[in-house]
Amino acid sequence: MRGQGFNREHFKDAPDDAQGYSYDMGNPMYDDEDGETRYCEDGTPRSEGKPCVRCGEHATELGHDPCIANIPGAVYACCGHGIEEGYIQYGPRVGECRTIYMSKRKTFNPPDNK
Repeated sequence: MRGQGFNREHFKDAPDDAQGYSYDMGNPMYDDEDGETRYCEDGTPRSEGKPCVRCGEHATELGHDPCIANIPGAVYACCGHGIEEGYIQYGPRVGECRTIYMSKRKTFNPPDNK
């Protein structure tokens, strides 16, 4: 991710023996000892999916960010999910893209596990 980068506070609910850390739709995840990726919030597998922390919607059927899906001419696009700047990449091929960054509209608020 560009800008903010890794923030250990987002992963405070991951087990101590977690093997790696990442995000899906702004939701912090970890890799367990068996290599399965799980959400930090409740340990459910990534395969079950969670909505974007910014807009509250699930990814489209094609896996696109729901709030900025299907942008004409875009090669890649990410809304930032409230934890990072979003971006849109235009170009004929990967590696020959022009990137436009969007400013964050909402900061990340880790889930409350009460």
